Amino acid sequence: MASRIKVAVVSLADGPEATSGASILACLDPMRYERFAVLTHPNESGAMREGVCERVLRVPPLDDEGFVTALVDLVSTEAIDQVLPGSAAAAICLAGCADILLQADAALRLGNYNPADIGKLKQVALASRQALPSEPELQAFEGPWPLLLQKADGSRRRAGDAWEAFRAHQGLMRSNPAGSRAVFVEAVGWSSHGAFEVALISNDRGQALAAAAVRVLADDDHLRPWMAVTVDNEPLVHAAARAALELQLAGPSQYLFRRDERGFALVDGRPGLPLWIEVTQAGGPPLVEILVGLGGDEDAPTLESLPCTPSGVLFSQTAEDVVLA
Repeated sequence: MASRIKVAVVSLADGPEATSGASILACLDPMRYERFAVLTHPNESGAMREGVCERVLRVPPLDDEGFVTALVDLVSTEAIDQVLPGSAAAAICLAGCADILLQADAALRLGNYNPADIGKLKQVALASRQALPSEPELQAFEGPWPLLLQKADGSRRRAGDAWEAFRAHQGLMRSNPAGSRAVFVEAVGWSSHGAFEVALISNDRGQALAAAAVRVLADDDHLRPWMAVTVDNEPLVHAAARAALELQLAGPSQYLFRRDERGFALVDGRPGLPLWIEVTQAGGPPLVEILVGLGGDEDAPTLESLPCTPSGVLFSQTAEDVVLA
């Protein structure tokens, strides 16, 4: 029997909020892959699901000076073949140390990410946004309501009025006291019923190789979708693919769109995979396995022939399990 490929997924939670880490592990066949969950915070153990990995390991938090050294030591000691991000924050952090991991013989496909680049996109319709100071006054928040607030590390909050927006902003900045990362507020109305998300796997040139798209049916105030259904919508997927190409986001990337009477507008795009990634297990291209096998120089299909998860697959994230129908 051939030896299994060793895959480490870094980070399963963002504070108390579960991220896509456990779902990514669940997408890997244990007959082919030896799966490692790498926890970066003591609270992350609550995001673990039974049967999704063979080993659980711990390293310092992502923002700790010892994180990279500990991760490289782990990769070398365990002979890890592939490192995958299990959260948006982990994706941004790991993108900065890809070369170091490569020296330890672990593959990592991630594009460097700068949130300011979203506002510079030319080939994709953008949702309007307003950069906020680190300590805004209450009157800085204007409707129509609700508004979406999001930070460069992927943290998001939804607010229904100015006071909620003010408090949400305070909550976002508490995790970043220095205020070095910009917080953006959506200056238009927000509704989960008009929210769509796209996941892509791209080559090193940012050209999309495979995709999955969902319409968000229900989410929480952090915009974490707990119910979504896959959709077959070419304009939506093509918009995400154009964004990935402009941003040069190699490997896994995820995109949030708002739809209104004018069509789809991009709200956010960043490295990593979404919470609902397990829908790709129901058919279509296996995005996580494509990512693990990514060489980086693959020829990309045309947008018209881009393989995508079939429509009609329901994702539901309960407190204890993931349900696909």
